[in-house]
Amino acid sequence: MVKQEEAGWCYAATAMTLARYKGIEEASDPIWKVVAATKEDNGGEEEIRKKYGAEFGQEDNVLKALNVPYTHSYGVNLSTILGQLEQGNAVIFAWSGHSRVVIGADMTRGKEYNVLIAWDPKDKEIQELQVGFLEDYVCEIYY
Repeated sequence: MVKQEEAGWCYAATAMTLARYKGIEEASDPIWKVVAATKEDNGGEEEIRKKYGAEFGQEDNVLKALNVPYTHSYGVNLSTILGQLEQGNAVIFAWSGHSRVVIGADMTRGKEYNVLIAWDPKDKEIQELQVGFLEDYVCEIYY
């Protein structure tokens, strides 16, 4: 699991975690260096953007930079997430301005108590997320 290095970098941490689940390791200059360069060195930022051909700030761009095959969906439902988990895939789940990587589910607790098990790169821990929130939020996933 990849930890978020700075505030607002959950998109990069979750994309790198998904890449690892798919067996893709970072290049010799990992994406953290790409993101970090944008913070301190404006000249370095421009060079990196030229190299990767992307504006960073979304999971899509990091996944593309790392050559990770993925599917991106909006307004996804629980059955899609569970189907991906059953196939052994991790799922980036983004909503309300934050991303987590769903790595499992416990659907044995009863409808309102069922949970998704997710890595939160900001809090650097595995969390349980009640599945009921899926109805309340517009979300997007990458898998």
